[in-house]
Amino acid sequence: SVWSNASTAKQAQSLAAQTYKQVKKSFDEFKIKKEDIQTTGYSLSPSYEYDAKTQRNKLNGYQVTQSLSVIV
Repeated sequence: SVWSNASTAKQAQSLAAQTYKQVKKSFDEFKIKKEDIQTTGYSLSPSYEYDAKTQRNKLNGYQVTQSLSVIV
């Protein structure tokens, strides 16, 4: 899986895409075929932090997770 956290959804997606590019380079180095790499899941979720003082959840960013299946 490739994942990232950021303060905005767009930033989190961009960071995950950059990380995926780095992982893809590794796949290329090991000569793994493009058809042997498949995204099996992708999620973009808000991330919250509980504030005990106010007893409320506060949005503190977003998390992107991209799960991959790779045949080697």
